[in-house]
Amino acid sequence: MYDAPRLVAITGPSQVEEGKTLDLTCTTSVSNPPASLTWSVAGEIVEETKSVVGRHEDGGWVTSSDLIRYPMGRANVSEVMVECHALNPAVNHIVKQFKSITVTKPPGVPVFEGNLRREVVAGTTLDVTCTTVGGHPPPTMRIYKEAEATLTDLRREGNLTRARAEVRVAPEDNGAKLTCEASSSPQTTPVSTSSTLTVLCKTLAVNNTSSSPPYTHTHTHTRTLKVSHDVGLVSSGSAWSHVMH
Repeated sequence: MYDAPRLVAITGPSQVEEGKTLDLTCTTSVSNPPASLTWSVAGEIVEETKSVVGRHEDGGWVTSSDLIRYPMGRANVSEVMVECHALNPAVNHIVKQFKSITVTKPPGVPVFEGNLRREVVAGTTLDVTCTTVGGHPPPTMRIYKEAEATLTDLRREGNLTRARAEVRVAPEDNGAKLTCEASSSPQTTPVSTSSTLTVLCKTLAVNNTSSSPPYTHTHTHTRTLKVSHDVGLVSSGSAWSHVMH
């Protein structure tokens, strides 16, 4: 008795990065005699594939075939349709299975807007914006202060994706790294850029008045403190004004 397979199944990833290779497996249900398998990608038959036939415990045969290291190098393609069809030669019956493969493209390396290398006063909030171009699917972006993820707002304008975050700066953030990451797929390594914070402590104003005959001295001392994260020192610049009566 001849039985065509009722179905075929394609297993493997549903997305692959442009320029990488694709691996899939196609397997039939029970067939008698064994079914033959054929692959096609974007409508083109793939010639060099091998099939393995195994005896099923309930009788009949199961056929499987691997599509191995198929190159996904076609430019400007965002989706590819893969087909596996099984043919039982005794009954001339074909069963097909289709799988849509998303072709991901990494975004460009993100770029910070503005000058993040300028000195920032501790206790203020820094408005951080970075942009990236391209990517498929449209990329996600995150801004980090060291390992701490910030609340990031995303906006897309055509082929441009912009991320914005408000970063609260503390004295201990001197030397901390701000990082902007962009990725079009959780399966790929994000592209990123970084900048190092230089943090100044708030300006302190101290007014001292002392009277000692026969003179009265008024001293105004303004000090700006710069925290040195690398060596653990605090440097200061001092300006004194003297009024003598």
